[in-house]
Amino acid sequence: MVDNCMKTMEITHLAEHRYATLSGGEQQRVHIARTFAQIQAEPKVDLHGQALFLDEPTNHLDILHQYRLMYKLKALQQKGLTIVTVMHDLSLALQFAEKIILMCGGKKIGDYTPPELVQSDDLSMVYKMDIRITWDEKIKRYWLAPQLYNQEILTV
Repeated sequence: MVDNCMKTMEITHLAEHRYATLSGGEQQRVHIARTFAQIQAEPKVDLHGQALFLDEPTNHLDILHQYRLMYKLKALQQKGLTIVTVMHDLSLALQFAEKIILMCGGKKIGDYTPPELVQSDDLSMVYKMDIRITWDEKIKRYWLAPQLYNQEILTV
C-alpha cells in the first residue's frame, strides 16, 4: 500500500533520501503520499463516510503534479471520499470543485457551484480587482483574467 502511494505521487526514487534534503514540491508530495496511505490503511472500495481535509495541497507543486494530484483526488471522491480543501488557485478550484465556499477576512461570503461563482461578482469584490472569467467550450475549462482596479499601486 505504501509503495502504491509512493508510485501515485511519483516519489519512489526518493525513498532513500532524507526528508530535509528534498525540495518543497518533493516534500509536499511525500506529505500527500502519507495522507493517501492513511486513507487506504484499510483498503476499501467504498470511502463513503470518510473525509479528507487538505490545506493548499498543490502548494509547491509544478503544474504537472498539481493536475495529477487533482485528478487523483477526484478519483477518491468518486469512491465516496468527502474532500474539503483550502485553495487559493481559483483556476483549479473552478475546474475541480463541486462546491466553493468563498471567504474574506475569516468570514464566509457565500457558497457556490463553480458556474454560480463565475456568474457572481463576488470574486472581484473579495480580491478587489476585476476578475473576468470565461468558459472555453473547446477545452471545457474556465479562463481567468484578473486586472487591478487601480494601476497606480503598481508604481514603485
